[in-house]
Amino acid sequence: VNRGRSILIHCSDGWDRTSQIVSITELLLDPYFRTLKGFGILIQKEWVSFGHKFDDRLGHGEPEDASTEQSPIFMQFMDAVYQLLKQYPNWFEFNEEYLINVLDQLYSGRFGTFLMDCEKEREELKPPLSSCTISIWNWLVSKEKKTIFKNPDFISYEGPIEPICSTSHLHVWTGYYERYKLSQQHEYHQQSLEHKLRIRPDTEKLEKMLKHK
Repeated sequence: VNRGRSILIHCSDGWDRTSQIVSITELLLDPYFRTLKGFGILIQKEWVSFGHKFDDRLGHGEPEDASTEQSPIFMQFMDAVYQLLKQYPNWFEFNEEYLINVLDQLYSGRFGTFLMDCEKEREELKPPLSSCTISIWNWLVSKEKKTIFKNPDFISYEGPIEPICSTSHLHVWTGYYERYKLSQQHEYHQQSLEHKLRIRPDTEKLEKMLKHK
């Protein structure tokens, strides 16, 4: 890519590993996708619009054993982004809390962004999904949320990132995977209470946004 050559990336079906590899490559090469707005656009174009099967992979609304298609493909991508964030904490405009919120909303069903398997299904729904749900990206970059998700130490670095890929530099994402450990139970309950106090006005705002669409 740095030599100005085109690259074709395609896995067996094209909606899992292809999205992972292309998204990570763009994140490494283009500083725009390391911004709050740019990262949302990256996910929207390479995952949502490209046809990653969110419905099948997440099993939205299905019993645990109802599908053999469930797989944490998007979660793997987000973990890879977290590893980059750990190695280069100043070169991303968003912080860890932003990544965690994207994953939380991935399963919450509060937004239409990650529902269904492709754009065709979303538009063929009656009424179309875009007309009866809210996009997560407008919510994440709203003035109120920006203060929570923006990295205060962000430095705009225009060059490509060359990550250290040795396993000795990988980190367990404790902020996401270990949120509910018993040793952190008190802190979790406190955070849960604060979250409940915040989610009601959030929900009211989303309902207003939906009414004015």
